[in-house]
Amino acid sequence: MAVSKFTSITRGALIERTAAGASLPDACRSLGLREVTVKSWITRGRRALSGEYFDFVRDIDAARMTVRERPTSLEPADFRRYLEAAVRAGSVAAMKLWASLYIEKSKEVVTDDDHDLDELDELARRRA
Repeated sequence: MAVSKFTSITRGALIERTAAGASLPDACRSLGLREVTVKSWITRGRRALSGEYFDFVRDIDAARMTVRERPTSLEPADFRRYLEAAVRAGSVAAMKLWASLYIEKSKEVVTDDDHDLDELDELARRRA
């Protein structure tokens, strides 16, 4: 008789990958599982009223809901606020990112100020 792949470790790994936003095919592939096998577990869990398969489906559905409720993108102001909080908390990675995004750009020297004004002059001529 074949050994079941429906172990707590496998279930946990599938739920974890689903919560991270991986599709079912990608999650299965990363764990070396056939998608058909996992879909049969889900079908079996939807039919059950309790037990391991029922719990598995409940957790998979909760993970999928978490992904759906997650904001799709972060506004720049929100990103900066989170990054600043991480810098204040002492995250070295956040400090390096902060420096590369904000400090390094402020050090850039504009050598051709007249070029920037040319666009404004052209706009003023068109409006006159």
